[in-house]
Amino acid sequence: MSAGKSFTAAELADMDERRDKWAIHKKEIHSGWLTKRGGRHKSWKKRWFSIRGSQMLYYKDPSDNKPLGVITLCHPLEAKCLREVRILPDDEEAQLKRRFCFELRGVGDQRVYYCCASDANDLERWVDALRRVIYFPLGGGMFGTDLTIQVQRERRLNSPIPIIVEMCVNSIRNNGLDEVGLFRLPGRTTRVRELKDAFNRGEQPDLLQETEVHAVASLLKQYLRELPAPLLTFEKFDSFLSAVKIYNVDHDEGLRLVKELATSLPPCNSTLLQYLCKFLRDINERSSVNKMNLANLATVFAPNFLLPKEQDVHELMENTSSVHAITCILIEHQDKIFAGLSPSDMPALFAAAKIEDDMLPDLDSEDEDEGEDRQTKGFSIASSIAAAFSAVVPSSLSASSSTSSLPPAAAAAPCAPAATPMSPPPSATSAAATPGANNAAAMASGLQGPVRLIQQDLLRERELRQALEIHVEQLEEKCRRLEAMLGDEHDRRIIAESQLKTIIEKLPRRGTAASSDQGVAAAAATAAGAGAGANAAENSDEMFNLLDLASMRR
Repeated sequence: MSAGKSFTAAELADMDERRDKWAIHKKEIHSGWLTKRGGRHKSWKKRWFSIRGSQMLYYKDPSDNKPLGVITLCHPLEAKCLREVRILPDDEEAQLKRRFCFELRGVGDQRVYYCCASDANDLERWVDALRRVIYFPLGGGMFGTDLTIQVQRERRLNSPIPIIVEMCVNSIRNNGLDEVGLFRLPGRTTRVRELKDAFNRGEQPDLLQETEVHAVASLLKQYLRELPAPLLTFEKFDSFLSAVKIYNVDHDEGLRLVKELATSLPPCNSTLLQYLCKFLRDINERSSVNKMNLANLATVFAPNFLLPKEQDVHELMENTSSVHAITCILIEHQDKIFAGLSPSDMPALFAAAKIEDDMLPDLDSEDEDEGEDRQTKGFSIASSIAAAFSAVVPSSLSASSSTSSLPPAAAAAPCAPAATPMSPPPSATSAAATPGANNAAAMASGLQGPVRLIQQDLLRERELRQALEIHVEQLEEKCRRLEAMLGDEHDRRIIAESQLKTIIEKLPRRGTAASSDQGVAAAAATAAGAGAGANAAENSDEMFNLLDLASMRR
């Protein structure tokens, strides 16, 4: 629990009940393994993290029911930011001796969480999921958010279109309808990432002044691509493919089926689909300039419009032409398909929106593992003491019966003598209290030894755990040093082999003709002197034998 705060048994039971209900009705946004730094010795431990609602929980194991910690990321009903998340640069990662790390820091307090992902892609997924929740109250975190939820959050009665889509479309209409390769050529990666992060933080960059049209187009494609479900939904995938087959035989009947399916989509999906198809048709009308005809536009947007839920590679290959065809139909005949379709009933949609504010209290101690063990063993000790107390002390002298008959002041201070005007005789008092006092004294003396032994065992186990953690850290450091040494040795070996190869290539090779050997021998004899010609020739033959042996080894 939070440091310095204790909870009664009733409060703990209520928290457990709320936690169980909360875990059921809160939809999981993202989950996976992370290595978290914590504990008194700031050791790194692997934990299973799960982002649910507006909080992040972590467990020892995914099968655990109760979390070790609960971290509140935002308050949905308060328009302020509680946390900040950032990816650590290389120099800070070097200090932590870890890679793929991010920092989760509280705004206005000193609590900082350091977590490490498995790789760069996993790190990006975690940071995106966290930002999606953290900046939720500020209108951010729209990438990866369900379309209907995003529209409900924005609550713009004058436009049922997500604000990022509307801003991208207006920017392209003003600055880039004649841009060659629009939506086909990618934008600059760093600029797209900057714009995405700004929208995820709840900001609204002025895209009308954006000069990189391809970056804005890539931003729009990425938003559509990261929606949890395509615009035509997973459930209607087979129905749209059947409509395409009918359209190939009977255009009028096929168009009727496509219109029926398009109008039966969720209100936000059908409205956004109509908006995008009209925009893409306007781009197609200027294809003589921007080179983006109907087929090119369908190739780009087909994966965002229609996809199967289980994306099998073989099935995707088979259905590519059909998905491309349905996208062409929607763009080309958008005026017929969406004729008579009115915008979504936004007030009714907002009335159905409900923001869950039933959250768990933050639960994150510096020594979460030790706290859990102490809590478990503390309940066992308390149960043992209660059992021994009830077995030794008679029911007539139990705490409940004795304190219930006392006034509030005496019950609050049981050690103080009760001031009553009439007291029983001393002999009667001593005679009545002697058996209970003797039993209580016997119970106290009998429990002191076992309780002290249990406390000593807990202390020894704690010290042993700390020593083991330090030993594990030392072993990990040795492994890292050995890996570095092996890497250096590998590099030296490669350099040596390269040098040997260079030397071998520079040496004269043995020819097939005998004159080559004689020429080399003569050169060696000349270099050594006329008197040592025979010895030089023999040394030359030995050199060639060694050279052949080296070649065979290679």
